[in-house]
Amino acid sequence: MYDLIIRNGKIVDGTGAPWFAADLAIRDGLIVSVGSISGEAVQEIDARGLFITPGFIDIHTHSDESVLCDPSSQSKITQGITTEVIGNCGYSAAPAVGGAVAKVKESLAEFALELTWSSFAEYLDCLRRVRPSVNLYPLVGHGILRRAVQAGPDQEVSQGKLVHLLEEVLDQGARGLSTGLIYPPGCFATTEEICRLCKINARKGGIYATHIRNEGDNLLDAVTEAITIGERSGVRVQISHLKAAGPANHGRVTEALDLILRARERGVDVAYDAYPYTASSTGLSAYLPDWAHRPDGRTLREKLLDPTLSRRLQAETEAIVVARGGWGALMVSFLSDQANSWMVGLSLAEIAEQTGQEPWSVVKELLLQNQTVEVICFCLSQADVDQVICHPLATFGSDATSRAVQGVLAQGKPHPRAFGTFPRIIRDYVRERKLLGFEEAIRKMTSAPAARLGLYRRGMIRPGFAADLVGLDYASIADQATYLEPHRLSTGIVFVLVNGGLAYDVAGGVTLPGFGQVLSSDKA
Repeated sequence: MYDLIIRNGKIVDGTGAPWFAADLAIRDGLIVSVGSISGEAVQEIDARGLFITPGFIDIHTHSDESVLCDPSSQSKITQGITTEVIGNCGYSAAPAVGGAVAKVKESLAEFALELTWSSFAEYLDCLRRVRPSVNLYPLVGHGILRRAVQAGPDQEVSQGKLVHLLEEVLDQGARGLSTGLIYPPGCFATTEEICRLCKINARKGGIYATHIRNEGDNLLDAVTEAITIGERSGVRVQISHLKAAGPANHGRVTEALDLILRARERGVDVAYDAYPYTASSTGLSAYLPDWAHRPDGRTLREKLLDPTLSRRLQAETEAIVVARGGWGALMVSFLSDQANSWMVGLSLAEIAEQTGQEPWSVVKELLLQNQTVEVICFCLSQADVDQVICHPLATFGSDATSRAVQGVLAQGKPHPRAFGTFPRIIRDYVRERKLLGFEEAIRKMTSAPAARLGLYRRGMIRPGFAADLVGLDYASIADQATYLEPHRLSTGIVFVLVNGGLAYDVAGGVTLPGFGQVLSSDKA
């Protein structure tokens, strides 16, 4: 007796091979048979007319805390995502010790959550207790590690303590290390510091996911640095959301890809992920020069209020923003202070015009009045995005926090990638523009990221593999989220299984408690 049989489906097995008609049998959370199945099951699903694929793996996300707020992961599971990689861009919600406590509490406040853990192991236990809808693959953020060991008025970093803390966290379940080298405090780390940590990471089998030091004018130098770290340390390098930002840099992804391919020829294990949109998203403060965030005894607020330093900040920030396309290219997507919520959805140029201020004055006020200011930047070219998406090395990451259509996770106007990344690829790149074959797109969403992450029993439809599965309607699968209406669920995902449990179906919604697992190194 099987737990579940899916009958009459068109199987896309995740390898890139052509689809075939077959039934699937599942028992104890695993696929146990693929073919013509005559046995009985506790439950059956008639998948006539549907494609059955492995569950999609979102290789780059920021759902570290949102999943605690809402374990349904509504915006993700309705895309067919069954596994999220969390702890990216140098930030993770643990370990919350030392100087990292304040940063984690600040991030939790956005979701109305309290800090109830300190160690990485305790955080993973919290994730397990909420019984999430999707699997979670946890990385530890270099920025959080650095904050945890900073000390003294200039926030000096003890390299010995940094190394020890990383070893401890990897032993507690982290699957690798991430960096955010455009964000403080990661932007102050040397290549040597990252290499030192990555040698430990490599020795313990971890992956290194990096938001590289520059995605604009110095893109190629930043890609070279990531490759150098891989070459010196032996770690697997995953360049996060590869892009060339700003009009002057459009076309440089060709050179970046060439650097990656040449490194692979030398034996460096480097690859990348991307999302299918021509806009990025991050905090407004990321557009300030690095020195604005340097721990030199003066806070960012004090620097903004100092007339001399403010003028310097204005000049350097304006140069950075102009290189990205100007004030009109930056749209406010979230403000922690709801007093100015009318600004959300407007560009900084539009806000300046409506308030009769210079754009820098708007920026300064927003940063002084809000704990968090998020912006979307329309700075990428479609040709570049197409090139990185379609390259054989590409895997896909939403670069998004899990969201919902109501409640705390429905605030602001987040980037539509939170709701639409994976269906958008199938709709746009496969069905409409025919830039990718269907089976190849599914490979990039499933077996390719699984192999990259060392998830050797996920990502394909084979006996013995975890029953993370998606039933989709090819004709109707589509992203519905837009920049001005981002909280719109994708269509065409009919049902989703996670570890053999029916986690979502279009008629009944998300099943809670969920069937997701924490795919930590101490358990996997």
